[in-house]
Amino acid sequence: MFSWRFHFTRLILVSLTILAGQTQAADCPWLPVMKVEQALPHLSPWKAGEASAAGHCDFSSYVAGGGGAMEGYPKLTFTQQHHASASEARDSLKAVRDQGNTADYTIQRLPALGPEAMVLLPTPRAMSPQTTSWMTHHDKVGLFVSWTGEAPLTGAERQALETLIAAAQNKATQAGVVTQTSRCPYWDEKAVKKLLPGKEFRVQQLGAGQCAASVAAGGVVSLVFTNEKDAASAEAHLKARRSGFCRYLPLPELGESAVLEHSCSTGAVQNVVFFSTGQAVYALSFDLRRKDAQPSAAQRELLLQVARSVAKKMAP
Repeated sequence: MFSWRFHFTRLILVSLTILAGQTQAADCPWLPVMKVEQALPHLSPWKAGEASAAGHCDFSSYVAGGGGAMEGYPKLTFTQQHHASASEARDSLKAVRDQGNTADYTIQRLPALGPEAMVLLPTPRAMSPQTTSWMTHHDKVGLFVSWTGEAPLTGAERQALETLIAAAQNKATQAGVVTQTSRCPYWDEKAVKKLLPGKEFRVQQLGAGQCAASVAAGGVVSLVFTNEKDAASAEAHLKARRSGFCRYLPLPELGESAVLEHSCSTGAVQNVVFFSTGQAVYALSFDLRRKDAQPSAAQRELLLQVARSVAKKMAP
C-alpha cells in the first residue's frame, strides 16, 4: 500500500494539471529565469510561467514561428515539498523509490544530490513528448523537478540541469520560502480541517494559485486556479470542462456554470468543484486516496464549505 507521504508527493506532481489556463510572463522569486538561460542557452529564450511563486516555479522554452514567439518544448518545473524533519524528507523520497521501475521509466540513484535523491528516466517505450523527473532533498525540503521535451535529453543538458537543481535546493531552504509555502492564502483552513480530520495535517502552497492539503490517513484536498481573459471566457472554460465520462451536479450558489464533478469512469476517484469568480477559474478537488472510495454526502457538503470560503476570499 502506498504511504501517505507518497500520496502527497503524487498530489504535488499531478495537481498542477487539473486546469489549463492562459499564462503571462513572470519570474520565479527563488530561481530567476536568468539562471535557466545561463544553464541552457541553446534553448533560449526561456520564460517563467504565471504560476511561478513560493513553492513552485515553471519555465518554458520559446521558439520562433508563426510570425512571433510561440510556446514550445521543452518545459521545466520545480516544486518544493516541506517536511517536519530531514529524516521525513528522506522517507518521502524512499516511498516513491520503493514503488520500483515501470514500463515508462527506470529509477537511477543520485547520491550527489542527496542520500535518497533519484532521477526517473523515460524508457524507450515511453510516449512522446517524454518526461524526465528528479526527486531530491536538502535538509527538510524535498524538490521535484520535471523536464518534458520532444527529444531525449543529451548528456550535456542533463548535466546542466542537475547543476541547476543543486543550486535550486539551496535557495529552497531559505526560512522565508518555507514559511510562505506552509500555508494557503486562498481558503479557510478551518473548513479544510473539517474535511480532513486526523493526524499530521499538512498544507502547502504550490506556487501562485495552487495549494494542497493532506492527512496521514490518506485524504487530500487540492486547489488550482487560473485567470482567463475576462468573466465570459471563464464561464466558457467551465462549460468546456464537462465530459461524458463523469456526472455533474449544478451548483448555482457558486455561479451559473459551477458544478461538482464526480463518479468519473476514468482517472482518479475524486470529487472536483469547478467554479469561477470574475475572470478566475477554480478547481477544488477532494480525493480519499482509497480504491473505489467515493466521498459521503457529509464530506461533499464540507467540500462545498471549502469552495464557499475560496469564493468569499477571492471575490473580485
